[in-house]
Amino acid sequence: ANSPLVDDGRVIVEVDAGVSKEVWKCVLQFLYTTEIRCSFESNVDMLLELLQACALYSLPKPLVNFVESRLFALTKVEVAAKILVASKATLRSAAVVNAATVVLSKAQDLISRQPDAVVPAALRAIDVCEQHVKQARAQ
Repeated sequence: ANSPLVDDGRVIVEVDAGVSKEVWKCVLQFLYTTEIRCSFESNVDMLLELLQACALYSLPKPLVNFVESRLFALTKVEVAAKILVASKATLRSAAVVNAATVVLSKAQDLISRQPDAVVPAALRAIDVCEQHVKQARAQ
């Protein structure tokens, strides 16, 4: 995101194009009211957009906790693989670590249902686990 621009007294803030208007509406409602009202609580792809927005813009922890808990509730091995592949390398959230655990523990299920998704998800899961262990040792 860039610095705000002023146009005829209005402030214009550029935001990541990968985050839909519906997700931004949820974010803004939360920022203004501290209430989470998201029409997409069961939509994994939109929750992943919200998780990315939380990471990109350092959004408040209650919003992060909400999206992570919703993703956990919906997490099947296929969802965990999507979380891992969609997440950025710098994203160090519980959702990513738990997704790595799900992928590694249920890789056999993923192989039988989505063989093309196994390799990228498994490699990402191993990388996330290695980063997590290194962080734990450094503390």
